[in-house]
Amino acid sequence: MRRLFRSIRWRLLLWQGVLMFFLITVLGLLAHRLASTDRLLRIDTEISDFERHFYRSLFEPAPGEQKPPPTPDEIRAKLKSLTPEVAALFPKAPGSHYLAVWDEDGSPLFISPNAPPWLTPPSPDKNAAPVMVNHGSHRERHRAGPVGFRATAGRDISADLGDLRRFGILLAL
Repeated sequence: MRRLFRSIRWRLLLWQGVLMFFLITVLGLLAHRLASTDRLLRIDTEISDFERHFYRSLFEPAPGEQKPPPTPDEIRAKLKSLTPEVAALFPKAPGSHYLAVWDEDGSPLFISPNAPPWLTPPSPDKNAAPVMVNHGSHRERHRAGPVGFRATAGRDISADLGDLRRFGILLAL
């Protein structure tokens, strides 16, 4: 019996089993990494599109109307005077978007009612490209405008993280 497990056939089967386990593990990790990256890219695109749509709805002229771009003072006045109807665009439901805009001195111009309480202005570097940042279970897009405005748009991604965790468990099983 001892001789049976020392035969070359058993050694080859053992090595093949180890190699297959290693390959399956690597493929599972790769699949999870690709799914995570794809999900985060979709969330980033969704946040950017939401922010762009919000600003366009506020400052874009009506169809057929010719207006010059708004001045920084007009932008400040418009953001400070947003009505409660605009606040209704930001429900406190999980996964909903939030938005905050600060002036160049750090004073808030607009903070949506569902924004997390720990939200702070991004760095004032006007030449920096927009940056996607994770804050616990929140994904945010930080950017500084050329006129000194700083903005953060984001949303709660805890449901997405839960989906990725369940996918990882399924892969492991």
